[in-house]
Amino acid sequence: MFSIAKSILRGPVGIWLICAGLAASASAQEAEQPKRTTEVFGDWVVECVAPPAKEGSTEKPREQCEMRTQVTVRGDDDVERPLIQMGIGQLGLDKDFWIVVQTPLKVLLQEGVEIVLNAAEGDDPDAGEALAQSHFLYCQQTHCVSQGLMKPAELDALAGADGARVIFVAFPEKKLEIPVSLDGMSAALAALKK
Repeated sequence: MFSIAKSILRGPVGIWLICAGLAASASAQEAEQPKRTTEVFGDWVVECVAPPAKEGSTEKPREQCEMRTQVTVRGDDDVERPLIQMGIGQLGLDKDFWIVVQTPLKVLLQEGVEIVLNAAEGDDPDAGEALAQSHFLYCQQTHCVSQGLMKPAELDALAGADGARVIFVAFPEKKLEIPVSLDGMSAALAALKK
């Protein structure tokens, strides 16, 4: 009996059975994978992940989305690298938004990160309105991560501003003000709120 099974598995029928089994396994894994969508709006990207429905459930899980941008710098080796990255999302929140800012290492952690709107034309450039504050959570080998909350009105003000800066203090006590592009942010925010 086993010799017949071995000969079947070695022949074309066996190859078909193995391929059919692998295909069924692959399609089952695909069905369980979250679906990702990405849209680009100017300098901002909105990425959404739709988790798979729970087995036996007819309820569709809520899509989780975030919008993000980054500021890059060109190093001495002529390679562009991210200086800061900023992400905004609503995971686990009903009204407010999380803002997460990733900075380089060697920052003064107690100072946190500020998001500041650019001053109006003719005003003192340092007199911009502080919109949000985030606090450092942790640092890894290549960067530090801060997180804070923004109210919808603050986020709308940021999206409608002429410009904004991310401010943090690098060691040894050097204040860095990094301009952030708001090109496409209004459209990205509209897509995020859908």
